[in-house]
Amino acid sequence: MENYIGVKNIKASPMTRGEYNRYRGWDLPKDEDGSEKGYLVEYLDSKKIVHPNHKGYISWSPKDVFDKAYRKTKGLTFGLVLEAIKLGKKAYRSEWIGKVNFIWFLPSPTERKKWVGSSKIIDSFEGEKENSIGSIRITIDKKNSTTWVPTEEDVLAEDWTVLD
Repeated sequence: MENYIGVKNIKASPMTRGEYNRYRGWDLPKDEDGSEKGYLVEYLDSKKIVHPNHKGYISWSPKDVFDKAYRKTKGLTFGLVLEAIKLGKKAYRSEWIGKVNFIWFLPSPTERKKWVGSSKIIDSFEGEKENSIGSIRITIDKKNSTTWVPTEEDVLAEDWTVLD
């Protein structure tokens, strides 16, 4: 097997293995511990619906596995934020509140067709050259944005928040 690292947009709720099995209407296998702590995980990027109360695929993850794979969307590093904005999310630093709305990713014109995220703002950039590369944009007043380059402080900060 090969090694992988991933970034996913999920929802999660603390839930024991036994609670998850009851939630799904399943019997707990005899070799599993129903009191084991973990999380109900809903994958928002999946169209496969396995439970009527969810819009995406759900599964259960043990707490230690979950804690190594996921972080809350507040207090993040820039590296995690960069992955999130490439998935179509918007983000900001806590020190920007009241000054800047958010940063976001504008893919190149050729990549926009494949882009996972969506934004009405992109419509205003259709005049760009077909061979231009993507850029990180910063929106200051909800109507106007410009190309943004992070400072060293921005890259090293751990006060980033990803917007829903």
